[in-house]
Amino acid sequence: QYRLNLDINQTIYDGGVNKNQKDLISLRATAESGQSELELIRLKEKIDLTYCNILFSDAMIAQTDTVLADLTLGINKVEARIKDGVAFRSSLNMLKAEKLKVEQKAIEWKAGRSALVQILSILTDTVFTDNIKLEDPAVVLSATSNINRPELDLINVQRNISQKQIDMVNARLRPRAGIFLQGGYGRPALNMLLNTFDWYGIGGIRLSWNFSNLYTASNDKQLARIEKKNADIREEVFRINTKTQVAQQQKEIEKCEALIVSDKAIIALRESVKNAASAQLDAGVITAADYLREVYALDIARQSLRSHEIQKIQAEIQLNNITGQTK
Repeated sequence: QYRLNLDINQTIYDGGVNKNQKDLISLRATAESGQSELELIRLKEKIDLTYCNILFSDAMIAQTDTVLADLTLGINKVEARIKDGVAFRSSLNMLKAEKLKVEQKAIEWKAGRSALVQILSILTDTVFTDNIKLEDPAVVLSATSNINRPELDLINVQRNISQKQIDMVNARLRPRAGIFLQGGYGRPALNMLLNTFDWYGIGGIRLSWNFSNLYTASNDKQLARIEKKNADIREEVFRINTKTQVAQQQKEIEKCEALIVSDKAIIALRESVKNAASAQLDAGVITAADYLREVYALDIARQSLRSHEIQKIQAEIQLNNITGQTK
C-alpha cells in the first residue's frame, strides 16, 4: 500500500477548557503583578523610614550645635571670672569636658546620618551626597477612610482563580466536538478492491467524551471551594487588622499633636530658665554644674519636640500607606 495523506482537525467545541485556561493564565499573571506591587510598597515604607531617620539626625546635629554654643558661652564667662579670681578652674575644666562629650555626639550623629544617606541612595537608586538638605514632607491625609490596598486586589484575584478552577473542572466534564478532513493520493484509494493510484478525500464531525474526569471532579471542586472560602476569610481578617492599624495611627497622630503643644510650652519655660542661669553664672550666683543642668534640660526638651514632630510625620505617612491612599 502506498499513501500520502493531509489531515486537518479543528475543534469547534471543547466545553470551555481553552477559554478557562486562558483566563487562569491571565489571573495568575495578575497575581504575580500584585506580588510585585506589594514588594514596591514595602520598599516605599523603607524609604519613608530612612527619610524620617535622616530628618531626626539633622535635628540632633543642629541641637548639638546649639548646646555647643551654650557651653562655649558658659566657658567664656567662667574664664572671665577665673581672670578676676572669683571662679575655680575645675568649673572651667568641667565645662570643657562636657563640650568634648557633645562634640563626640555630633560626630556620632553625622556618621549615622552619612550611613542613612547611603542607604537612601541604594533604596532609591539615586546618588545623594552627605550635604543633601531634606525638608519635612507635607503629608496630606486622605479625607476618606476607604481601604485601597493591593492585598485586597490580590485576594480577589485568588478568589477568581479558585472559581476558574471550578469552571475548569466543569468544562473537562463536557463532551468535545470537532471537524476533520483527510485527503490524499494512494493505492488503493477508498476503494480497497481497486489496486490503482487515485485521489481520495473524507470529512466529518468527531464527538468525544472523556469520563475519566468524573472520578476526581468532586475532590477538585471541593479543594477549589475551600481555597475560595479561605480567600474570603483572609479578606475579612485583613480588613479587621487594617481598621485596627488605622485607629492606632489616628490616635498616635492625636497624641503627637498634644505632645508637640506641651513640648513648645516646656521649651519656652526652659529657655527662660537657661537664660536666667546664664546671667546667674556670669554673676557667680550659681556653679557651672547648675548651668550645665539647665543647658541639658533645654536640650532634652528640644529633642523631645523634634522627636514628636517626626513621629507625627511618620504616623501620617503610615496612615496613608495603611489605607493605600498614596502611591
